[in-house]
Amino acid sequence: LYRYVAEWKKRLMFENELSIAKKIQESFLPKGVPEIEGVEIAKGMFTAHQVGGDLYDFLNFTDSRLGIMIGDVSGKGIPASLFMAMVTGEFKFFSGEDTRPQETLLNLNEKLIKDSTSNLFVTMYYLALDMARHTIAYANGGHLPMLRLSKDGAEFLDVMEGAPLG
Repeated sequence: LYRYVAEWKKRLMFENELSIAKKIQESFLPKGVPEIEGVEIAKGMFTAHQVGGDLYDFLNFTDSRLGIMIGDVSGKGIPASLFMAMVTGEFKFFSGEDTRPQETLLNLNEKLIKDSTSNLFVTMYYLALDMARHTIAYANGGHLPMLRLSKDGAEFLDVMEGAPLG
């Protein structure tokens, strides 16, 4: 009985730490969705475990320009969530209003290759909307294809699939 109670306490402490880790991970993700005229945006994330490597971000450049990034770190659990936190910060550093999506992913990839020793990688899709010019620029770093929905139907965005980052 003593061993059972000791193991039960360890499990409760571990689950509490995972709960805290999940809250920290969620703090790296945007709370709401940006509003930009002519675009309807929704978000949601449902991890397989309490913490994981799924990530997304919105970059509000101007009232009519917006960057949207989605990604997925290889692996699951705490290592993937820690790598996700680092990737999110580095992504914000390399993305800028005047930086093309492919340049952002290229620079991020070089940084991850140079500094990461975890043997993890991330797939990422990044697009920049410019509603004033009615343009979308995008790049794919090994992620699943992006589906564009409109009143006329649905289509996959045509882009050469790049390699995962890192």
